[in-house]
Amino acid sequence: MKPTALDGLVAESTGLGAAMTPESLRLWQLAELRKTIAHALAGSQFYGRRLAGIDPASVRSYFDLAKLPFTTAADLRNSAEALLAVGSRDVSRVVTLTTSGTTGESKRIFFTDEDEEQTVDFFAVGMSDIAPKTGVTLVLLGSSNPGSVGDLLSRGLEKTGRKALLCGHSGTKAEVLQLLRGEDCQCVVGPPTLVNKLAASGAVPSVKSVLLSADYIPDPIVSSIASHWKCEVFTHYGLTESCFGGCVECHAHDGMHIRENELLFEIIEPSSGRQLPPGETGEIVFSTLRRKGMPLIRFRTGDRGRLLSGRCRCGSCLQRLDKIRGRLGNEIMLPDGRSVSIHMLDETLFTFDGLLDYDVELNDDVLRLDVELADQLQLPAFRSFADKSLPLKCEIRPALFPLFRGPRKRTIRTNRAAVRRRLW
Repeated sequence: MKPTALDGLVAESTGLGAAMTPESLRLWQLAELRKTIAHALAGSQFYGRRLAGIDPASVRSYFDLAKLPFTTAADLRNSAEALLAVGSRDVSRVVTLTTSGTTGESKRIFFTDEDEEQTVDFFAVGMSDIAPKTGVTLVLLGSSNPGSVGDLLSRGLEKTGRKALLCGHSGTKAEVLQLLRGEDCQCVVGPPTLVNKLAASGAVPSVKSVLLSADYIPDPIVSSIASHWKCEVFTHYGLTESCFGGCVECHAHDGMHIRENELLFEIIEPSSGRQLPPGETGEIVFSTLRRKGMPLIRFRTGDRGRLLSGRCRCGSCLQRLDKIRGRLGNEIMLPDGRSVSIHMLDETLFTFDGLLDYDVELNDDVLRLDVELADQLQLPAFRSFADKSLPLKCEIRPALFPLFRGPRKRTIRTNRAAVRRRLW
């Protein structure tokens, strides 16, 4: 097994070449971060205030990052224009979203052409390890607008001579299956539940690989897709704030390799902000290294995860991020001391063979589940399974959801005026 193609991109773009090691890469990242801090101090009103008094030259080691204040989702909501470090004429794309890893008011995130092209390069090399050179890669990531994640991914595929077919927000399951079977689709990229619903509908022998992204990825869904389509399933983690690309699995499936020429990752203890070593789970934080339009310094993602220690079995020297462990604040405390979260529900409910999708609401300590099953005759069996597997009384109703449900992440709705949530 050879190192991921991402190693080659990082080695070339950093100038470290074949001599790249984890140690030399870390030194390069710190040097780039010092440049980013200087760029932000000079061009961004927000960071001009937030980083006042901080000398970029003082950031000489990983532990010196603790000198720098965090950037939060609230900052993106309240100070988007002030975060800009370039003139408005240099901005090529503005993304407005109500949720991308966080919930609440709309955030506005700005990118330049150069920022987007760096993501295209990441997608190009990342997909070269995943998508066969022949056939078509079907991209099921929604909008086909210029600068959207689907557009950037398609451009990355085409940069390596691969053919991309970008499917927008419309289309029924039957129509997308017809595309899969009629266009020699050998790779599929999309959200976990959407791809799982397609896979559960029957074999598509041409599909050799799948990349899951854009939402929490439950282990049972990975297993289900691999079983139905007899294909290899990869996972990706990225946010709009990271210009969509973040880190991606290789054939070793031993964690996701980080885009270290663009992003410096940390894991912190959420309540204290203390840095945690590899192997310990905490909040994922990243700093952009070459972002021009809206550099982000120590951005708190709100996602739970951990860095893995040691080298990947593929031989890569890039750091790896383990499976995402959910969201901070998404765990709802129950009166008896137990808790429930959407990620726990995903990992539990999708072990039921035949569950395709669901919505959930917590109402007076009763979980109300609207479930779509492959066969609604399975409903009594699912009710029995849920009663035995979940910590609350369940009310279950059959449902039929559209294949494309928009840029949403599954959450537990609740009618409680005050909900106790475990922040950590």
